[in-house]
Amino acid sequence: MILSGEHTLRLVGGKTHETGFFLNELSVPLRALVAAGYTPIIATPGGRPPAMDVASATEKYFHGDRRKYLAAGEFVSGLNILAPGSSVIPLGSVTDEELAHYSAVFVPGGQAPMIELFRDPQAGRILRRAHALQLPTALICHGPVTLLSARDENKPLDWIYRGYRMTVFSDEEESRAESKVLGGKLAYYPEDALRAAGGLLEQGPSGAAHIVQDRELLTGQNPASDEEFSTALLTMLDNARKP
Repeated sequence: MILSGEHTLRLVGGKTHETGFFLNELSVPLRALVAAGYTPIIATPGGRPPAMDVASATEKYFHGDRRKYLAAGEFVSGLNILAPGSSVIPLGSVTDEELAHYSAVFVPGGQAPMIELFRDPQAGRILRRAHALQLPTALICHGPVTLLSARDENKPLDWIYRGYRMTVFSDEEESRAESKVLGGKLAYYPEDALRAAGGLLEQGPSGAAHIVQDRELLTGQNPASDEEFSTALLTMLDNARKP
């Protein structure tokens, strides 16, 4: 699992917004993976501890189910990733050879990937290797912006995900978040950036669950997509293990 190691998102005009990963977008898929027998290896740029977006710490994102929300918080606390001395490893320590023994790559959302993951060279290297191995690669909400790190700026038309169908937190959803949550304008919208790079964006209704699978790539549009996204990822992993 790839996470951002940053938490301060800069907005147009010098404003900032404290962010991180979204609790449900990390915990719902990851709990399903652990229950299925997979062991998470969690990496960030430089091995820096990630942050959780405090706005995601609410039962609203767990369909109003307080027990699920509390269980998610306990699960994440048990991962030991949020403080210095955590179990997080640097992205650069994951070698190309080791990736052949991984089952999948997973990137949760929250707006933190917009800060550095979209251009992190080690994230790009891992994604290119995962693509070559055809490992299931799953990204949800703002997570898909990380796919941009796999571009070669000198050969933009050779982006490995060019022509792939995908989804991401939509422009409509982003505009609403700017007015209701961020209090400012973003420097860029992930939907526009992915489309400009050559992705085929398929957006569902604002706030509704929506996922897109194309070859080894699975993307989810927003927090509401967490359960459908998790089920699809487990199906991809099951299919990948079949002879």
